[in-house]
Amino acid sequence: MEATELNQFETLFLDSIEHLEDCHCGLRIRVRPGRGVGFRQDLKIAGGVIENVEQIVPEPATCLEIEFPHYATYSVRCESYWSGEKGDLPKGVYLELSDSYFLDYVSQVSFAADDMPNEGPLRHYMVSCLNHLIDVVAWAPPTMTYVEDESDPRPS
Repeated sequence: MEATELNQFETLFLDSIEHLEDCHCGLRIRVRPGRGVGFRQDLKIAGGVIENVEQIVPEPATCLEIEFPHYATYSVRCESYWSGEKGDLPKGVYLELSDSYFLDYVSQVSFAADDMPNEGPLRHYMVSCLNHLIDVVAWAPPTMTYVEDESDPRPS
């Protein structure tokens, strides 16, 4: 399954990030699609009112694993502090970028480069989750699989 299929979802929740056991430079990101709870209400915040708000929660039985078999670096940011990227980004929760501020940063602080003996040029892969932005710089796009998981990530 292609990671671009993540864009069928409007919202994702970050479940976990771990290194692959069989490769010290591999990364597994687990996410869950979000869904509305089915009713809307007005939200009072900072002296104002935001009308017609629906709470979004993780889908309890749907978990997706995104795996990068080899990455140069990754970062997890709180979405509240994201300030943008070069140019206008397309809509979607999963993006592949060939020119970004994060790629510029990686070229300044590491020796990871396009001409290293890997599968292709360095690219910036971004997964936007509710509350988190995950940035991965790697030579090849990730794979994605659905994982059966009966645990309910919602707080009780």
